[in-house]
Amino acid sequence: MAADFAEFVAIAQAIGEELWQRVNKKFEERPQLKVVIAVLGISIFLVIAGRTATWFFSNSTGAPLGTVTGTVLLDGRPLSNATVEFTPYEGSASYGITN
Repeated sequence: MAADFAEFVAIAQAIGEELWQRVNKKFEERPQLKVVIAVLGISIFLVIAGRTATWFFSNSTGAPLGTVTGTVLLDGRPLSNATVEFTPYEGSASYGITN
């Protein structure tokens, strides 16, 4: 079993080295490719950072929350641990669990 794993690692390493050589060859043939990849990477990072900052610093909770009271019955008896879905005419659905 250890020999199989070692063989797998050797094959994966050989594939990785071959891919690395091909990428380096492409970079040598087309130096502008490095710039394109760098700009793409920075752009993706900035989009993710911006979305994260917006989510983190946003204090908007969307629609105001309401309160729902009542008893969910099954065969005339209160039902516990049931998931209840509230679907408004406008906006997104919300969920609750009975106690």
